[in-house]
Amino acid sequence: MTPTDIVADHKAQVGERVRLGGYVVPGSVQRTQSTLNFTVTDGTESMQVSDTGSVPELFRPGQGVVLEGSLGTDGRFHSDTILVKHDGEYRPPEPGEKPLSRADRTGS
Repeated sequence: MTPTDIVADHKAQVGERVRLGGYVVPGSVQRTQSTLNFTVTDGTESMQVSDTGSVPELFRPGQGVVLEGSLGTDGRFHSDTILVKHDGEYRPPEPGEKPLSRADRTGS
């Protein structure tokens, strides 16, 4: 499902386990001790997400993601699994370039 499917078309019910796909909105990523909060968009609608699972190393703002979880009574998508969509093309750091740390990728 997309944010439009859930927000505008109401295709998911509170508590129903679904997959939500979209792009992580740059500037929306915030980490607390146990939760990663961010917003995903499909270009039409946006949805706030609270994730309590592990964060893939490729996670970063602007990245396509698929989330597994459910819609909460608070209107947020509560995820426990983040799958990162990528093009499958590995690009090593340029000579002298430092690889991104986890904090760089999650905006922490």
